[in-house]
Amino acid sequence: EFSDGFALGDSPVIALTGGTDVVKQSENGYLEALLTKLAGDQRVAVRNLGWQADTVYAQQRPRNFGSHLDLLRRIDASIIIASFGQMESLDGSERIPEFVEAYEKLLDEYSQKTKQIVLVTPFLFEKSDSHLLPDLTIHNPAILDYTKAIKKLGESRNLPVIEMSGFEVEGKTKDGIHLTPTGHWNYAFEFIS
Repeated sequence: EFSDGFALGDSPVIALTGGTDVVKQSENGYLEALLTKLAGDQRVAVRNLGWQADTVYAQQRPRNFGSHLDLLRRIDASIIIASFGQMESLDGSERIPEFVEAYEKLLDEYSQKTKQIVLVTPFLFEKSDSHLLPDLTIHNPAILDYTKAIKKLGESRNLPVIEMSGFEVEGKTKDGIHLTPTGHWNYAFEFIS
């Protein structure tokens, strides 16, 4: 059972939405396994709807694939966990009003299927060991600003927010952005704690 009236209900279907890191979560399976374990004896399904390069601004799909709402209805999602903000933060803090407006529209679409939506804040960038890659840690102040905006959005919509900006990323990314398998393992445990 979740705070603020969230409940798993009978045979819940948890939908994970977001960009590349959400896609990679399904390849590792750690978060899905821990969410299933948390359900105890209850039968729960976790469906990863993450898509490479999804942002709150655009969720491009092949022709005739359908919208997020179509897919949420097809899988009969009862809980949606939305992870956005990291890639959007690269646009800088000045775009937060546009980010919030786009996120509001996406959440309005999600809420046509279920009101049980959880927002997840982005984790910080790590400085890559490769001299060929840019130092994305210069964008970490923007991630913290986007985190504040997501928390405020959660408050305004009475949605729970999982705070991940404090997740320790040092040594857990392969390029400063994308988590390694060990990073996903640690992320999953941080997520559920």
